Amino acid sequence: MTRSARRASVQEKASQAMSILSEGDERLHFLLMCSLGRIIANEEIGKAHSDQAEPSFRDLRHIVDWLRAAIFNDAPWLSKVDDSGRPRKLLKYGTVAAMVAEVDRDMLRQARRNGAPSDGLEGTESYMELGEGWCLVRLLTARALDYESSMMQHCIGNGGYDAQLADPESLFLSLRDPSGKPHATIAVNGSEIVDVSGKQNELPRTKYIKRMAPFFLKVGDVSYLDGSYGVVMDVHGKVYGYDELPEVLEVSGDLHLHHDSPHGAKCRLPRVIRAGGGVAIEEDIFEGELELVEAERVDVAGTGMLAKHCAFKVSHELDLSGSDIEQLPDNLVLNGNLQLKGAALTHLPKGLSVGGELDLKGTDISVLPDDLSAFSIRIEDTEVTSLGPLRLLKDVFAANSKLAELPADLFVQDVLDISESAVTAIPEGICVLRGISASGCKHIRLPRRLDVGYADFSRSGVYMKPGDFECTHGMNLNAARVILRGRKIVCGGRLDLAATHFDRLPDVIRAPHVNLERRFARELNLIDSDIETDVLVMSDADAEFGSRVVVRERIEIVAFGQSWSFPVDGARRYLANRAAFHSIAAACDHFGGSHAGY
Repeated sequence: MTRSARRASVQEKASQAMSILSEGDERLHFLLMCSLGRIIANEEIGKAHSDQAEPSFRDLRHIVDWLRAAIFNDAPWLSKVDDSGRPRKLLKYGTVAAMVAEVDRDMLRQARRNGAPSDGLEGTESYMELGEGWCLVRLLTARALDYESSMMQHCIGNGGYDAQLADPESLFLSLRDPSGKPHATIAVNGSEIVDVSGKQNELPRTKYIKRMAPFFLKVGDVSYLDGSYGVVMDVHGKVYGYDELPEVLEVSGDLHLHHDSPHGAKCRLPRVIRAGGGVAIEEDIFEGELELVEAERVDVAGTGMLAKHCAFKVSHELDLSGSDIEQLPDNLVLNGNLQLKGAALTHLPKGLSVGGELDLKGTDISVLPDDLSAFSIRIEDTEVTSLGPLRLLKDVFAANSKLAELPADLFVQDVLDISESAVTAIPEGICVLRGISASGCKHIRLPRRLDVGYADFSRSGVYMKPGDFECTHGMNLNAARVILRGRKIVCGGRLDLAATHFDRLPDVIRAPHVNLERRFARELNLIDSDIETDVLVMSDADAEFGSRVVVRERIEIVAFGQSWSFPVDGARRYLANRAAFHSIAAACDHFGGSHAGY
């Protein structure tokens, strides 16, 4: 794709994203494209600011709210535009972070100019008592929204949301302390919580989330109480902050312990966790050791010592990647994946059954148990030498492993990847529906018939028995080392011998597409094998081909990294008399061919 085409594609995607944010408001969409859309598109096109974090949804909403208020108030800067009608103010920002910082400054200036009502309860009504003098009040008027915006330094005021006050489905609430000071703002549409914001559109502090727990329960949205915002509600309805979690924690749904801890200090982790859904824990926030976790799904990847001696009762998925766990319980049965990539385990338990993928990549495990069951397996970068009892698998990923032998009765539904492994032979009878990737193997012997979706032996040392060889689909021998004299090769798909190091061409080739391009290998003086194909690809440096070569559709000639597609007779005449043409492009044009790409 050309740079201009890529730019157009990226800008179109940015426009689609801005359409979602602008919710059908054409002027808002235009302003977003002048600012946020432009920044995102430029960063994608030029890969600029690659160290910048992805903008958060809160930052995006912050910018949208500010632009909406600017439109409502007809801000003076909107009329100061360039020749394309774009407000110059929006063109000066190079990053989303710079734009958010300007929005914050502009909102503070607006709040100081407008001031605030002397009575914070003006235009409000009591909505819900929360105990100890705390409450939620409903914001009913534009003046009340302005007060909230002034105190909280976000964009709910200044006209941006005034129109929604008349919508019976819209509800704006403010968390007030006993003195009437606001600490969080809630937007509700129908029965759905649209947003919960603290000061300057940040997440409210944990203690304020905890205060609002009765409200979240009332509307049935317990996602704010599953740990994602630093607050957890147990099965008994008791609410905890991270710094007060009990020794035994039981929750009815999911548990996400990955919010920032209070005061930046590590919090004590419960010894026992039981959850009706999934459990996810981030190490940087907690200290201590887990003893037992019971859940449908558990993700404690990278938790180091936290899960070292933990027992798990998990029904679906377990992710222990990068952890220091040393042992799993016998007879562990999982319906989903078991992720152990880089974990400290040195052996697998007895009776292990994995209904999804078993990922052992980079572990010190070297032997698979005799009673192991798995739907798919990943043993890349391991010392595993045998697949053990596994015969029926969806995928086998064993690149750069010590895997040395494949069973003859192995059936792989999708991909068998043994690239740069110790495997030395593809046995007769093996069946791989999608394909084999065996790139970079030192020495690998092929059967007479290869029944696979595709076969990639590029950069490998390949041995074929003399005589007939058949591959039911395509085969890639690009840059491979192989003896082909005395062989007959039949392929159901593309046969790629580009840059292949061979003694001579096979005696017979039958394939719909044959690539003999020699860019990085010894040139062919004469292509004189018995070849039948629809498409033949060859190098411009090669000599002409003999009468036994039958090409039905076209010949592609590669020169200086470019490919030129010729009619068959035109290619023969060009190769027989190259000197008659000042360039291959001229010859291709003369014979009615076309440029086929790079």
